[in-house]
Amino acid sequence: MHTMKNNLVPSLLGVDALSALITVLERVKANGGKLNDDGIWFDAPPMDGHYGPLDELKALKTHKKTLLCLRKALEKRIIPVQNLCDELTLQVGIQSVPVEILQQILVATHLPAEKGNEQSISVSHVCRSFRTVALRTPELWSTVSSFSPLAETREFLKRSAPAPLTIVFPTPFPSPSHPSIKKFLKVIMSHSSRWCDLDIHVMHEMFIPAIPHPLQLPLLRSLTHGIYDDDSVPLFAQYGRSQLLYPTLHSYVAVNFLIKIDKPCNNLRFVDVPHSNPTPTGDASVYPSITTFSLCVGPGYSVDTMLDYLLESFSLPNLVDFRLGYLNPVSVSMAMITRLKHPDGPIPFQTLRSMSISGAGNSYGERETCLELCGCLLELLMEGIEGGLLRSDSGPLMEKRLPLQTLMLRHCDDVTADEIDLLVEQLREGPNWETFQRLEITCCKKLTEDFFLTIEDEMEGKLVWTTCG
Repeated sequence: MHTMKNNLVPSLLGVDALSALITVLERVKANGGKLNDDGIWFDAPPMDGHYGPLDELKALKTHKKTLLCLRKALEKRIIPVQNLCDELTLQVGIQSVPVEILQQILVATHLPAEKGNEQSISVSHVCRSFRTVALRTPELWSTVSSFSPLAETREFLKRSAPAPLTIVFPTPFPSPSHPSIKKFLKVIMSHSSRWCDLDIHVMHEMFIPAIPHPLQLPLLRSLTHGIYDDDSVPLFAQYGRSQLLYPTLHSYVAVNFLIKIDKPCNNLRFVDVPHSNPTPTGDASVYPSITTFSLCVGPGYSVDTMLDYLLESFSLPNLVDFRLGYLNPVSVSMAMITRLKHPDGPIPFQTLRSMSISGAGNSYGERETCLELCGCLLELLMEGIEGGLLRSDSGPLMEKRLPLQTLMLRHCDDVTADEIDLLVEQLREGPNWETFQRLEITCCKKLTEDFFLTIEDEMEGKLVWTTCG
């Protein structure tokens, strides 16, 4: 997979160049379709003073130019034919699609919850048959927002029954011309047994008392909350501890403040803590069910403070996927690195199967410290890192002989071709080459298309790449 540059190429083929390419294709056919024979591209006689590398290079570039011309002509022809087929599909094909299949298509292409039901409204206005299908598909109307007019909310609740609901309290809160939070809650509260995803963004403490006590949410799988007013923190913590019951909670995202979950959450698997307020929740809570933990350090907070917050708030004995991200250019102190290495720390690095490190804040030392602690890592993602890949010798990435199966580098603009060459060499020479599955490199500015083409054969089909062009 790669991105080709959209260079301007001629639209007329030379007869000689075309004949030369046809000869190449005939050799490929005679070779059983295999392209790994260097002789298929250039069939000059043995070196006799008249043919050499420059002649071969000239022939290869001619073939490339011819193929670009053919590709351009092919793409120009595809566009009108594709448009014609699209029109036929809309006019004839869609009419023959069974209602059940069309419903599945509409649900599968439904926009994320933050977009509300705008797409569903648009679909219902396409034609009479689409409107009939849309109104018979409860999942298309399952998002209700405090921003919406109260009459619209009531209609969506009616259309969505009995599907699980996504409840959204966006920020900022509605203006006085919109229904108040209290009225909105009164309308949706009778449907709390259907709440599946709850997204709350608190800016005013007036919101908290409006929640009934206690609130039973038997289907709640996802809870996202954000708090943007320090004065609301105490009330919000109280709300989290005493007013929501979530036995089925699977995913938890806490923006700027993390509530201490006192109730049993035996199904909780995913926790994401972005931009968190560095205020410990108290003694560390043990969450044996959590398998994925994501921590993102936002502007204004030091990494040490945030990791200290993590150490004091969590114990994650069965964690297998750890994600650490930075939104500001700072790094972890040596004291914190030492603390992270402690066997009683919250992150069980030795048993992690997947880890990602992203953002400009991380450094060689942090990345290598994390890798040194890992023993079973199968998947590693590094995104937006600065200062190159690792040390010049690739450090613990190769020294520990990690059983990596997938290594992904995304938007790592300081990574050089020399580093990737060394990485490829050590991957191939390591003991786990047979089980290694994929090296994925995406949009790293110093790595060009020509470079990737030179190492594709060495990677034996295990390289997936995309340039920034």
